[in-house]
Amino acid sequence: MQQRDVAPREVSRSGLAIGIAVLLLAALGIGGAWWFVTRLQQQERSPEGIAESILRDRKAAPFFEALRDNYPREFADYTALLSKRVREGATREQIRGESLTWMGAVTDRHLGEFVQAPHGDLNLYRQMEIQLVETMQQEDVRLCGQYVMGTLKPGTHYPPRTAERLIETAAAWITASAGGRDHPANRKIPKGEVSEADAVALVTEMRRVGASQADLDVWTDPARLARARPEQQCAIGLHLLNGIVELPHERSDRVTGWLVSQKSR
Repeated sequence: MQQRDVAPREVSRSGLAIGIAVLLLAALGIGGAWWFVTRLQQQERSPEGIAESILRDRKAAPFFEALRDNYPREFADYTALLSKRVREGATREQIRGESLTWMGAVTDRHLGEFVQAPHGDLNLYRQMEIQLVETMQQEDVRLCGQYVMGTLKPGTHYPPRTAERLIETAAAWITASAGGRDHPANRKIPKGEVSEADAVALVTEMRRVGASQADLDVWTDPARLARARPEQQCAIGLHLLNGIVELPHERSDRVTGWLVSQKSR
């Protein structure tokens, strides 16, 4: 049976439905990393004490070290915020939510840097996110579906390996953003819809890595995607991510940049 092509316009629509959610971290993955922040000891009240505490946390350290080394002002601002809220008696749930909002705003400010990251940094991030989604698929497919759809909430409990992957992926995001700031690739990111050539290439690779026609039909229909079972949502997210990394370097980076840039619109 001949497979019908998915039109570029459909791929553009689907970017709003899934591409933003999967290639996101700005409002989800980094926010989710604050699961570790809730382990702060109550006696840590000064910005310096809080900074020392979170950098001592073996699991959280990779992300916070990346933030401190690449964006020291944001790291200082964040520890100051935590210090203020702890001294005010904020609950851990409040700190979770406020951390999600604050870091979401920070990463939004660096989206332009991320999409210009050198290929090596960008590809490392993509590989780390694939590993994250694969781990979610194995440990809790319901969480995987929520991650793909961008519906995880502050305070979500992550299984151990998923939590570690989340921190590692968040650190890779920070590193890539700093790379785009320091060594911008100057790639041209589509401002409207992705080009027909890029759309066709992406769909072709998604099929090659295992996406069925049924998966593509669901992916290109936001309403159906929202109603899909977590297993299919998770699988479609992996097909998208794996399809992107199989593209030639320039196209892979351009499509990644286009998907991520939708977040700012």
